[in-house]
Amino acid sequence: MEHLREQLERFRESFLKAEELWNNYYTFVKTTVREWEAFRIDLLDRLSEVRVKLETDLRTTEELSLKLDLGLLSEEKVKKKLDELQEEIARLKEEYQTLWLAYEEITLMYITHCVKSGLPVSLSAGDIEEKKEELKSAVNKKMVSEEVAQQLEKILSDEASMLLHLHEKG
Repeated sequence: MEHLREQLERFRESFLKAEELWNNYYTFVKTTVREWEAFRIDLLDRLSEVRVKLETDLRTTEELSLKLDLGLLSEEKVKKKLDELQEEIARLKEEYQTLWLAYEEITLMYITHCVKSGLPVSLSAGDIEEKKEELKSAVNKKMVSEEVAQQLEKILSDEASMLLHLHEKG
């Protein structure tokens, strides 16, 4: 009988410890989610700014190259501007890819922990589909590399799966 009491006490302590750990986890996730939801607005604003500037620079580069090819502008005038634009495009492309990947990686973690903890998720399957369309557009415009596009596709698929899991759970 003493052995049974010891085992019962061990299980009681284990489950009490699990409850304490769960409460700490839940509180931590809830705080982190709230902070992420506030921060991601600024991050999305910056992503949008970089995307617009990158699209503008890519369009300007195409226009200048076309005018050069048609003989409407001299090579002397265009070469320096094209070189400057190419440097700016490379910088913007790097920032855009880096920020977008980081955003989606953290968004996947956000969804995962919301699902685990039972917190509401402020994204829908439709939001993920919009992101996938945006990615296709970015690839077509050469705003992201194939490697980054593949990483983003994988993350977006994982996000969609987590949201599906949440929907099935709820």
